[in-house]
Amino acid sequence: MTISIKRGGEVIVKFPFYIPHYIAQKFFASKVAWVKTHYNRLKEYTPTLPLAERRKLFAHHKENASALVVKESARFAKLLDVHIKSISVRNQRSRWGSCSARGSLSFNYRIILLPSALSEYIIIHEVCHLKEMNHSKKFWNLVETLCPDFKSRRKELRVYAKKLL
Repeated sequence: MTISIKRGGEVIVKFPFYIPHYIAQKFFASKVAWVKTHYNRLKEYTPTLPLAERRKLFAHHKENASALVVKESARFAKLLDVHIKSISVRNQRSRWGSCSARGSLSFNYRIILLPSALSEYIIIHEVCHLKEMNHSKKFWNLVETLCPDFKSRRKELRVYAKKLL
């Protein structure tokens, strides 16, 4: 069973069809404190700008993020001798970046809002996936060759993820 809170404040409980409603209600009742905490946290980060201004700001951030990730991805791809098929910048809710099996990289536009050391780590991480399409020891060793302090950057990124994603 899962509980999620949508941006509009709607709380959703999902459970398999074979679970009786009263068990789902008990589950929800046991998670009320969690729901209140996360609901209040969501309210803190709800955008207050009018929609037109939010769109304009998104377009600006997306353009700057695109310039950053294209330039830096090319730099790291050259170092690793890998080919990038395409790069996109999107409004992703839960990821900083991804790499497809076909060699396409995708980044969250919010990458531009991060300190440069963290955006660099994300770009390195995704470009390394072009060589190692997993999170094996070999992958992490490759990341470490380009970013020796990746563990501390990764840890710091989690703090930003709570605020920005």
